[in-house]
Amino acid sequence: MSLTLGIDDYTSLPAVKEVLDISIRTHDDTLVRMIRTASRHIDKFCNRSFYYDAAAIETFRGYDNATVSLSRTPVISITEIFDIILDQEVDSDGYSLEDADTGIIYNTYTFAFSGFVNRGISQDRQYTTARKRYRITYEGGYNTPEQTT
Repeated sequence: MSLTLGIDDYTSLPAVKEVLDISIRTHDDTLVRMIRTASRHIDKFCNRSFYYDAAAIETFRGYDNATVSLSRTPVISITEIFDIILDQEVDSDGYSLEDADTGIIYNTYTFAFSGFVNRGISQDRQYTTARKRYRITYEGGYNTPEQTT
């Protein structure tokens, strides 16, 4: 049984075999497993995925900040920003993709806080854990060898 690589694997079997100067097929399945494992370790170490996704979805909390960074860069386009608490789409005139390479979205109206603010004895602001408020659907990421074939 011959194993194959998926769209979320970051190199190709021919590329690895060329670097290692391997021409026989005896160890192809082992090399494929190693490529898969290395790709997942990269994802885990970087805490993100890099492969292209036409409909990537991320949810995040609002902290009254004007920007948010998406993880699957470069960002090609934003399909929708949806406010889960208000159950409505955020007006697209109010936000823009500031930097496709870093995935920064700027929202003129800020991403509203989605938790509670407690005031302790010292009257300092203490933020409680906020729930995820925004869902962003977008297109982004890098084409992997399997996506370009």
